Amino acid sequence: MNDLYLALGRAIAAQCPNGFKEARLEAVPDQGSYRIVCAPAEGGEVTLGLNEGGSAEIRPPLAEIRARMAAEDGREWRSCTVTLSPGGGFALDVGYADEGGADGGLKIEIR
Repeated sequence: MNDLYLALGRAIAAQCPNGFKEARLEAVPDQGSYRIVCAPAEGGEVTLGLNEGGSAEIRPPLAEIRARMAAEDGREWRSCTVTLSPGGGFALDVGYADEGGADGGLKIEIR
């Protein structure tokens, strides 16, 4: 699934200003809720809605990741937070309906 993580990470990064320190995708796919929060190098945070181009690039790999994870463990997560950090860090936190959101569940980190 690393190819999907890479595609998703690149799609998220493409939505953020150049030189960002951190980027976060917060998603609740069943509700159609997707937002990106970028931390520019100069500080602060910028919250971005997804434009059509970004949506077309982000939703397909995220949906495929969700489907493959559900096929592996029999549970479909309801929410997720994907965090990109300096040096190519990628973390995916998912939350299941019985755990109340992205704070519980499973965490995958790739460095």
